[in-house]
Amino acid sequence: MALDLKNIMDLDALLALDEEESAGSGEPAKAEALTAARDREIYHQIGGTDLPDRALILSWLEYRKLIYLHESGEGAMERLPGAIYAGVYQWAVRGVTLIGSAAGMAAAYSFLAYHGSRPVNVTVFAAFFILFQVLLSVVSGSVLFRRIYAPGRGTGRSTFFQALAFEMFMKRFRSLVSRAAERAGRKAPSSPESSELPGRFDFGAYRGMLFWPVFLLSSLAGLCFSCGALAATLFRVMVTDLAFGWQSTLVGSGARIHDMVSGLALPWSWISGGEFAVPSLAQIEGSRIILKQGIDGLATEHLVAWWPFLCMGILVYAVIPR
Repeated sequence: MALDLKNIMDLDALLALDEEESAGSGEPAKAEALTAARDREIYHQIGGTDLPDRALILSWLEYRKLIYLHESGEGAMERLPGAIYAGVYQWAVRGVTLIGSAAGMAAAYSFLAYHGSRPVNVTVFAAFFILFQVLLSVVSGSVLFRRIYAPGRGTGRSTFFQALAFEMFMKRFRSLVSRAAERAGRKAPSSPESSELPGRFDFGAYRGMLFWPVFLLSSLAGLCFSCGALAATLFRVMVTDLAFGWQSTLVGSGARIHDMVSGLALPWSWISGGEFAVPSLAQIEGSRIILKQGIDGLATEHLVAWWPFLCMGILVYAVIPR
């Protein structure tokens, strides 16, 4: 058993429960003596003299949970804040996975809508599903770097999105703990509104510890979105006849576009002698859309040459970094 956030929450809750029972007792000194005697008994039962500090804390917590289960009856473990947090986080992971994948598939599927007269705009597709995802990955990487290496990272102010995610989590968490306390009566850890637990949540180390769960959820959302977009793109290519083209008023030469595409394709251009998933100059020039000319004079092999590049771009720049 590791000293993870779930166990830290349970440890905090059980310590708060002992403090509240002592404070609410008619004889606080006697209650504190009984608690101290119980802890000494736990210490001897787990062989505390031979354990390092972390193992001692975890062993005490496991034994204390058994006592709490015996005192509170069936279902007591599910009422502890750590168990509630674990349940909420598991559902959050499932929800983020489902919503992120569905959003990526829906976005790519709608972007790739082709009705035979207007090809899919490669520039817009690449900007949103590749370049924008690269920007998000860079932002996530900078946040992670600052969190790990910046001085005073544990005490810095939260960003707007971190604060918003924290408040959303706390709202749900408080509601579930309050319901658990109501079902359990006095033997359950008190609701966050009345115990010492929320004070530590709101103003102490918990806000910093919740950075990692929130960060992982945001990264999972980005990964699922990109995977969904890649899956939808491959599906569209397999079941429909797509045409890709590019337009630009500022760039008049296909050679410049070819240089940009070749630069982006460097991570995979070595496959098959540099010809795999990299449109040639002739294909790029042949897929340029000029409004007054339409697409009737463009060759099919040029219009379909872009999809391997787009799929590899999503894989290399959006999926793998996540």
